[in-house]
Amino acid sequence: MQAIARKFWAWEGPTWLVAVAIYGAWFLLIWFHGAIPWWLQLPIGAYLIAWHFSLQHEAIHSFRSAPAWLRMIVVYPPLGLWFPFPRGDLSHLPHWALHVVAVGALFWFISDVCGMPWWHYVLVIAYPGFSLGLLRAFIEHRAGRRPGERTAIVESNWLFGLLFLWNNLHVAHHLRPTVRWYELPRFYRDTRGKLLAHNGNYYFRGYAEIARRWLVKPVFVPIHPVH
Repeated sequence: MQAIARKFWAWEGPTWLVAVAIYGAWFLLIWFHGAIPWWLQLPIGAYLIAWHFSLQHEAIHSFRSAPAWLRMIVVYPPLGLWFPFPRGDLSHLPHWALHVVAVGALFWFISDVCGMPWWHYVLVIAYPGFSLGLLRAFIEHRAGRRPGERTAIVESNWLFGLLFLWNNLHVAHHLRPTVRWYELPRFYRDTRGKLLAHNGNYYFRGYAEIARRWLVKPVFVPIHPVH
């Protein structure tokens, strides 16, 4: 058993479990969509899409137990439709061409095989998931005179922590980008005081606090405050 446990952690077992959970739950949601009301599809689908974005992010920075080609295969399916992994700019046109083909295959499976209209997937699952994924990006960076002050810490619960693979503790990720996602909470607990000093106490108790402060108003003015 100890040998199995060592291999599990050496091969980043928790990351593989996340991948299996995402794709398995996504498949079940699409396959059985006719039995699930849209108002339930939306939160489940949005969570899975945003979670998949987090898995792609993990594959860029960590997940080094798998070779690059295998990481690509694991996280490439464009469940959220928007970003071709690993590049997101137009200077890499082959990636975009492959992305278009992959999205076409995804729509074929969703619509022709499972019978879900493609527009329903876009409006009820993909777009809400993209929006939920941007919740982390909404507050995680700001302008600051020192680089350390530009990256936030959001201490949240397991629901959001797992969703973002603990990148809500974003300054910890910036300082140790190759630390595996499931090791970030311990690293944060062990160095919390130093991290808060490093980022100028740019800290929030959770996403509820962020929503209370900026739900209906912009978080930053679009002029750099130090220039």
